[in-house]
Amino acid sequence: MALLFFWGLARVPMAQAISLTYISPILALLLAAVTLGERVGRRVVVASVVALGGVGIVMIGHGREGAAGAASLTGVAAVLGSALLYAVNLVIARVQAQAARPGEIAFFQALVVTATLALAAPWLAVVPDAATWPRLLLAAGLATASLWLLGWAYAHGDTGFLATTEYSSFVYAAGLGYLVFGERVSAFTACGAGVIVVACLYAARRRDIAQTSMEAAA
Repeated sequence: MALLFFWGLARVPMAQAISLTYISPILALLLAAVTLGERVGRRVVVASVVALGGVGIVMIGHGREGAAGAASLTGVAAVLGSALLYAVNLVIARVQAQAARPGEIAFFQALVVTATLALAAPWLAVVPDAATWPRLLLAAGLATASLWLLGWAYAHGDTGFLATTEYSSFVYAAGLGYLVFGERVSAFTACGAGVIVVACLYAARRRDIAQTSMEAAA
């Protein structure tokens, strides 16, 4: 999943790559229904489709700006392949979260990834310069914290609902891109992000109402 994403990211504009990855929540909804027997509520499905429409708005905007023409087909295929594997990973994370604590999940996944990459290290490893090490350590720390938080989240929520909230990451990416790299946020991007946020809040609100009703009945 990670190798395909980074390989595609080198060949596809960042905004387009992030947009392509948003097929993962839709795929995760279907996979969770088939493999875990989770009930996919109508509101969650509607929210996911609406959020996907928000991603489409962003894609149209980048197409009008000429960004889409710069993407290679192989890069797009790699990012889509990564998104498919990520959807499978979301379902697996849900299963793991029922049997292990978040720290265990993060540790063993990191251990497996390290062992796998170590096999290629004799041929592909490049020793970073001194200025790069702090950024690598920061990235590794953030990745570990993210994995730990995902493990905790999937131990306390359904895959379908949590997968829908994945759309909100585009908002963070757009904000950080502007603050860190000075990337301009177009009207299409702002509109698409707004649709994504509304869809996520809609799904979350309806779930809260359902949980409140169940608690009241109990």
